[in-house]
Amino acid sequence: MTAPPHPTVADVRRRLAAAGTGAVDRLVALSDGDPVLACALAFTALGLDEPTGDRLLAEVLRRPEPPDAAPALTPRQREILALLADGLTVTAIARRLCLSPRTIGKHLELLYRRLGTSDRLTTVIHAQRHGLLR
Repeated sequence: MTAPPHPTVADVRRRLAAAGTGAVDRLVALSDGDPVLACALAFTALGLDEPTGDRLLAEVLRRPEPPDAAPALTPRQREILALLADGLTVTAIARRLCLSPRTIGKHLELLYRRLGTSDRLTTVIHAQRHGLLR
């Protein structure tokens, strides 16, 4: 029995598993939750040829996303989100967490990007709809 000319999905999964969770976690962090970018990074890291990458990417894109899939947030992002939902200003959040307002602003930028929102109100509404607030 001859091996297929290109790696299969199982081959890629084995190679990712062999790379260890550190490597996979770094790829996921770099992709910021975007499955297409995560695949592209993984394909590049694994040295896959373009047709194989295209085939695997097509498989990833065919998979439906769970309807209520909420993005994974860090504990700090959850903490800032809760304070945001309580109506605190950036300055008040910064004082509460003993951080600078600029640091809170950066956390909010990342939070907006992760949730696909652009302001405080839509962020809080999105978080409520997806069960991210307790």
